[in-house]
Amino acid sequence: MRFTLYKFGRKGEKSGWTYIEFSEEFIQNINPGVRKTFRVKGKIDAYEFNGLNLLPMGKGVFILPINQNVRRIIKKKENDTVEIEINLDMTSFELDKDFVEYLETEKNAFVFLIR
Repeated sequence: MRFTLYKFGRKGEKSGWTYIEFSEEFIQNINPGVRKTFRVKGKIDAYEFNGLNLLPMGKGVFILPINQNVRRIIKKKENDTVEIEINLDMTSFELDKDFVEYLETEKNAFVFLIR
């Protein structure tokens, strides 16, 4: 499916973000009943990705932020269209064992991690 790249103006922490917007109907076909952030995988043009988050924007609409690195690879900018293949990414996220061991030595950081 083809989608347009949009860019936020002034919108709090999302100011300046480039993103793809997905309708509630589209999202319900991927992940029925979802109302919170979830991970996806797929392709944007020829660029393959995994582990990206779709973010809820209210009223069932979600966005997929597209960072500058990806935009450079696909050679696209605001108002350009992209071909999207997208699926639910069920792979679990695991923290690096060395990182967790280090955090265990920093009690405040470790408590924040496991909350």
